[in-house]
Parts: sequence; structure tokens; C-alpha cells
Amino acid sequence: MRISEFCNTFQISHQAVYAKIKKYADELEGHISKDKGNVLDLDPFAVNLLKPKKASYKALDERNYYLFKKNKEIVSENESIRAERDELASKRFDYRVSQKRKQGICRLGCPSYAGVRTLQEGKCRCEGSV
Repeated sequence: MRISEFCNTFQISHQAVYAKIKKYADELEGHISKDKGNVLDLDPFAVNLLKPKKASYKALDERNYYLFKKNKEIVSENESIRAERDELASKRFDYRVSQKRKQGICRLGCPSYAGVRTLQEGKCRCEGSV
């Protein structure tokens, strides 16, 4: 692999590659060759040693954007589930209140001796509202 191909592949500058070649000169001996045009070619060992250890900013930005979109989807799904839960809880509460009214029980839980008519008006003998 040529230096220019290496730079394009890993999105780093030529200067950074040459600085690493200088830094690891002893380890890279025999793994870098020159062709007829005096261009450096890297073998797989040299490529592995010289490639960046950290992800580039562009790759990190892409990952952040992906996570941002995923988070937005999850939040939206969570909100719809929460709305559905609240709607079901409201229906359940309304049902329980209607059942208590049918049974003649006020919201405080006491049986009404005043009769169903008083409960339908919204009051109980214990002064608890229905």
C-alpha cells in the first residue's frame, strides 16, 4: 500500500505518517520499500503499526449522529407508550369509580346508608364525595 492510499484510507495527513515512520524506524526496517518512482510502499505489518489507534473525528461525529437519531426514536417510542399507559390508567380509574357508585360506596370506602340516590348526587353520609 502506498503512503497516499494509506492517508486516504485512515484519513490522516502525510506528515503524521512520516512522523510515525521516523518514530518507529527500527521496527519498520524491512517492511517499507521504495518503487521505481521513489514512492514508499508499506507491507501489512507496517500498515498495522502505523494506522491510527484512535478513531477520527469524522467517524466519531458519524457515531454521535447515529446515537442522536437512535435516542430520538427511543424517546418518541417512550412518550407514546407513556401516553397509552396514562390512557389505560384513566379508563381503569373511571371504571372503578363507576363500580363503586353502582355498589353504593363513597370514595372513602364506607358503604352508604343514605342510599344510591344520595351517592348519585355526589355526597355520602360520611361527607366523603363520590
